[in-house]
Amino acid sequence: MEAVSPLRRPSLLPVYIAEACQTGGRGLFAIALVNYLLFERGFGTGETGAISAFYNLGFLAFTFVAGRAIDRIGRERLLEIVTVVVFACSAYYLLPIERGASLAVFVVIRTVDGGATGIFWSAVQSYAKKLAEIDQASRNSFTSKYNFSWNAGVIIGTVAGWAMTAGTSTNVLGFYLSVAIAGVQLVAILSLRLAGTPKQRDPNENNGQDGPVPRPLTAEERRTISSIPAVLVLFSLLTHSFTTGGLSIYLPAKIKALSLASFVSYVFFFEQAVAQTASMTAGGKLKEQHVVPAILAGPAVICTGWLLLGISAEGVLMSAGILVQSFMQGILYAAGMRFLTGVSQATGKAGLFSRFQFVMGFGRMIGPLAFGFMIEAGLDVAVAVTIVFDLSVFAALMVAFKARRAPSPLAAPRPSSYAPAR
Repeated sequence: MEAVSPLRRPSLLPVYIAEACQTGGRGLFAIALVNYLLFERGFGTGETGAISAFYNLGFLAFTFVAGRAIDRIGRERLLEIVTVVVFACSAYYLLPIERGASLAVFVVIRTVDGGATGIFWSAVQSYAKKLAEIDQASRNSFTSKYNFSWNAGVIIGTVAGWAMTAGTSTNVLGFYLSVAIAGVQLVAILSLRLAGTPKQRDPNENNGQDGPVPRPLTAEERRTISSIPAVLVLFSLLTHSFTTGGLSIYLPAKIKALSLASFVSYVFFFEQAVAQTASMTAGGKLKEQHVVPAILAGPAVICTGWLLLGISAEGVLMSAGILVQSFMQGILYAAGMRFLTGVSQATGKAGLFSRFQFVMGFGRMIGPLAFGFMIEAGLDVAVAVTIVFDLSVFAALMVAFKARRAPSPLAAPRPSSYAPAR
């Protein structure tokens, strides 16, 4: 009888529900927190950016141990632990935020919350390698569902925050809603035990001696992972995460500068989520020959979005900039994950997903921190620096791509950079 991919079983539906809750609850709280500090408490952008950065610092730091933790504890057990931590942190956020010792404790809890989130995503994303060893269809199906669940949660969270803030003129209700969402996430993860989720060990192991037997890469897949150095793919993804982190401070700050109400930020973040949902879902079905072009174009298109945001003086042009950026971010994320999954499959190592989360966490950490202080010097300064960074990454990608596509006539054919796992 033909084996059925574990991730196609209905028993893993709770994982996708938990994904949506994770992005919805944490995303809602992140927007509510920045708006609350800037609009309701009078914090500066530098302070707010620094406070926001600690969440992503925890995300970044804990990804170093995520891969080993998955192997030692097991994917499902680890998901249970970190989801309990997320729920506990969400409950703590209901306490008042005051400068001094209270704020210091809040920052510590925020860092722990970020760490739990980083491990959560590393554990969920490790399914991609397992599916890639079966066939491309299973991997692509997972990527599409993963991306949809991610963005569906963000959309639900931003719509809820938008409705509550517009009706009450306070962002505090977002704190309470994030606790409720974390509770649903906890129930979903705990239900995996009842659903009988497949164990961590792969059924294709060779008696525990050689590890999983990977599906051989196709010629197109080998060509893809040999087209660009993996380190530059990570830099391309860094333009995505840095933009995400930077926008968390830039958009509320620009909205405040334009004398608009704080709930408008939810409108723009909703627009961002819708665009990313469409592009990431479509990106999960990218043809193999389109993966590398998407990675190459990513930084340049994101740069164009920043240019539109920088010159905007009203909502329409801001919306255009956000749409351009967000749509490309979704495509880039899906293409980057596809590329790194191929490298992971070729090497037989899952550790690359921890590096992937490291890059995403680093960009989201340094983005609000850098933007918070750059905005103190001017909104245009923050945009200009980001444009220079994006164009630099784009130039490096193009140089490396052309160098690998056009070897010297006297040189021997270039072998794949990644030998199949043995």
